[in-house]
Amino acid sequence: MQQDITYCTGYWDIDNNPKRNWKHYQRYIPKTLELLRGQRIIFFYESEGVRRYIEDCTKSENIVFRKKNIEDLPTYRLVKNHFLPSCIRQSDVELKQINRFWEGGLINRDLLYERGGPDVYTKIVSLWTSKLSLLERQIRENSFATQYFCWADISISRLNRKRRNWNFLAPTVPYREDVFYFYPSLYRRYYGVLQPISGGLLLGHHRILSLVANRFLTIMNEARDSCYAHDDETLFSLLYENVPEIKFQSIENMARDRWYNELRFGTEEALVKSSFSILTKLVRLLA
Repeated sequence: MQQDITYCTGYWDIDNNPKRNWKHYQRYIPKTLELLRGQRIIFFYESEGVRRYIEDCTKSENIVFRKKNIEDLPTYRLVKNHFLPSCIRQSDVELKQINRFWEGGLINRDLLYERGGPDVYTKIVSLWTSKLSLLERQIRENSFATQYFCWADISISRLNRKRRNWNFLAPTVPYREDVFYFYPSLYRRYYGVLQPISGGLLLGHHRILSLVANRFLTIMNEARDSCYAHDDETLFSLLYENVPEIKFQSIENMARDRWYNELRFGTEEALVKSSFSILTKLVRLLA
């Protein structure tokens, strides 16, 4: 079943990107394409120079190129018209009173907006928040007739041998159709709470991904004027918290149930419920 996956990725060159430069991507693009050798790939790009570079590096014959300008990305207008003004209106003073360390809004405002400028913030956040919508459109087209789909950042190979189950092409247990898979965040927070989901890899059956993409856009529209410098991962925090019908599972802990993620990321109430559930299971085992 693990071979029944379409992998989507892409690269857009953004001038004055304060987070990553071209040398970073030159280091990891060949490694990511090596990891995806022989897989079914959809690659998004804007520059023909990027396409030529990928053609020279690719290790897969099953690659389809999709040209997509940044201004035509699914969330670009929403980010430009709402999330950018929301970022500008963010009160850093008030937010620091809640959490000063690794707060997503503070990092995004300083790194993307203050150092990069409004155009850079708009473009980068549009890229990050468009991943699920791009996946959903590929699900409808389904060029390779697969059941599962995955977004993997083109620099995802930076995790090679650094995280548990880093080789997401060979999971220790089969993927489930009703679960949305991801790598967890390591340190960044949303209003002081550890963000549960990192946006570098998003994977699932086509039905669950379509549901996630739809709910994610709903969350975006609800949060668009919240006076916070959002990115995809802060919005994933809201998705995780407010959409209980979606089952989330960290790829690092695929053999564990949702209670593990609740223990790590959940509210105090969720911790109590999860702890009680664990004790109940232990009592049954010992009975």
